[in-house]
Amino acid sequence: MMLNSLYKRIAGTVAGMLLVTCCVAQTYNIATYNGTTVNTCSGNFYDSGGSGGNYGNNENYVVTFCSTSGSPLYFDFTPNYNLDAGTGDTLFFYDGLTTSDPLIAILVKNDDYGFGYPVIGTTSTCVTVQFKSNASATDGGWQASISCEAPPVCADNPPAADIFGQATAVCNLNDYCGTTSGYYGEDAPYNLGGTGGSCPSPDDGLFAGTLENNSWLKFVASATTANFDFNVTGGGSCDGIQVGIFGFNTTTKTFSRKTPCNYTDGGWEGAFTLSATGLTIGETYYMMIDGNAGSNCDYTIGAGTGVAVVNAGADQLLCSTSATISATGATGSGEWTLITGGGTITDPYSATTTVTGLPYGINTFRWTVTGGLCADADIFDEVIIDISCLLPITLSEFSGIAQQQTVALHWTTAEELNAAQFIVERSPDAHLFTPIGSVSAAGTTSTPQQYTFIDDAPLSLNYYRLKQEDADGQFSYSEVIAVSNEHAVTTGQLIEAYYDPESQAVVLEYFAVQQGIIQVLCSDIQGRVVLSQSVPVSPGMQSIRMDAFPPSGVIIMQVAGDTDRSTLKFVVH
Repeated sequence: MMLNSLYKRIAGTVAGMLLVTCCVAQTYNIATYNGTTVNTCSGNFYDSGGSGGNYGNNENYVVTFCSTSGSPLYFDFTPNYNLDAGTGDTLFFYDGLTTSDPLIAILVKNDDYGFGYPVIGTTSTCVTVQFKSNASATDGGWQASISCEAPPVCADNPPAADIFGQATAVCNLNDYCGTTSGYYGEDAPYNLGGTGGSCPSPDDGLFAGTLENNSWLKFVASATTANFDFNVTGGGSCDGIQVGIFGFNTTTKTFSRKTPCNYTDGGWEGAFTLSATGLTIGETYYMMIDGNAGSNCDYTIGAGTGVAVVNAGADQLLCSTSATISATGATGSGEWTLITGGGTITDPYSATTTVTGLPYGINTFRWTVTGGLCADADIFDEVIIDISCLLPITLSEFSGIAQQQTVALHWTTAEELNAAQFIVERSPDAHLFTPIGSVSAAGTTSTPQQYTFIDDAPLSLNYYRLKQEDADGQFSYSEVIAVSNEHAVTTGQLIEAYYDPESQAVVLEYFAVQQGIIQVLCSDIQGRVVLSQSVPVSPGMQSIRMDAFPPSGVIIMQVAGDTDRSTLKFVVH
C-alpha cells in the first residue's frame, strides 16, 4: 500500500473516531454517487477507494454537486490529494449540471505539492466533477471537504477569483480588490508549476515563488503595454505579494509571462505599478496574485492604460438635435439605453449609432455590455449629450423692466447667422417655463439688433428666458432673468394640463400668486361643457387632480382666477 493511501486510512480512522463523539459527516464516494446530483453544502468527497484505498484503472465517474445555500461551492483537498503521475488520471470541474458545461478547473498529479494542497473555490452553485484514470498505475486518490462560501467582499467590483478557469474580468478603471487569506488555495493549472526557484530562471520558467494562496484576474489588452496600480496592505501578517501577468495559449494550454520576473519572487508591499509588455491588442491576459510564502495580505488594483474597459465615449456639448454616440473598449456586444433627458436611439445594439430628437438640456445614454469578457459583470458606462450651447445668435444683453401692469423685455444680439425667431418663455418658479409669445429674428447679420417684447399679463414675480431658434430647427436658451411687478393684477397661471389614463383623472399644474378660488371649465371641441368645478388654491405651484372625467378627444380647459384667465388644449385617450 502506498504511503498516501496509508495516511488517508489513518486520517479516515481518526476522523471516524472523532465523529463518534460529535456528529456524522456525510461522505460522497464518486463511484457510489456516479451519475447522480447531490444537493449539499457539507461533507467529504472521496475517490472510488474511499478513505482507505486506491482508485482503480480505467475509471470514468461523474457526479454533480449543487449548493443548498445559494453560495458557491468550495472544494478543499487538504490534507489528502494524490493522483498517479501517468497521463490520464485527472479530475475535471465543470460549471453546471453536465460535462458539456464550461470547464473551470483540472487537477492532475502535478498539483500535489509538498508545501500546499489544491483548493477549488468556484463561483458556481452547481459543479459537475468528472474523474478519469488510465490503464496503468493508480494511487491514493483524494479526500476533499465540501462547503459553500463566496470570495471575500471588499469593493463594488467583484473580488479576484480562486481558480484560473473563473478569473474575474477587469472591466472598468476602478479598484479591484482581493486578499491572500485562507479562502484562497493553491491553483497551478497546466504548465504554471509554481514550484519556486529564482529569477531570472524560475523552476517552471514562469513564476519564481511557490503557490499557496493565489488568486486570479483577467483583462483584454487595448495596447501592447498595460499598466496596473497596486496597493498592498495587511500589517504584521503580510509579508507582501508575488504577482505576474500571463498570456495563455488555448491550443497548447501553456502560459507565457508578460511582466518582469522579479515581481514573482519576493514580497511586494505598499504602492507600486506593474507593467505588462509584448501584448496583442484584443487578446485576453491573466493576472495571478499570491501571498509571499503564504502570507495574508489585502490588495487593491486599479487598471491603467492598455486595458480595454467599457467606454461610452466622451461627453458632448452640441447645438444640434442629433448626435453620434460610439462605445469602445471591452469586447462583446452591448445595448444603448436612455437614462435621462430624451432622444431616439437609431440602433440600440450597435456600438456606434445616432440619436435624434435631442431636447434642450442634459441627455444621458448608457452602454451596457451584454456579451464577451465583461458580460457577467453587468458593466456599463454613460455618455452625456448637453444641448445647451448657444446657436449662431450672439446675445449681448437681456433685461426686463416692470411698467405699471406690464413687463417690458429688451434684448440685443451682437450678430446673427440664419436666425429664425425668439420665443419668450415665462415661469413662476424658474423651473417650469411656458411660451407666452415670439419675435421674428433678423436672419443673418453682423450688425447688432435690438428687440422688445411686452408681457401684458405678468405675475408679481416672473422668470423669463429666450428660446433662440434658427432656420434649421436648432435652438438654445438664454440665461434666466427675474422681474418683479408689484402692480401685476394676475392672480395665477395655468402652466400645464393633461389626462392620466391610469387614474382616469385630469391633472392641471397651476401657479397661484395668492390664496383664492379658481373656476375650471372644460368643454369638448363642439363647445359642450363636460366639467365645471370651483377649486381652492394656495400661493405657489400646485398639482390639482380632477376625477370622474369620462369623455375622450380634444378638450379645451379654461381656468379663471379673480383677475386672470388661462386656456389650454389637451387630448383625452
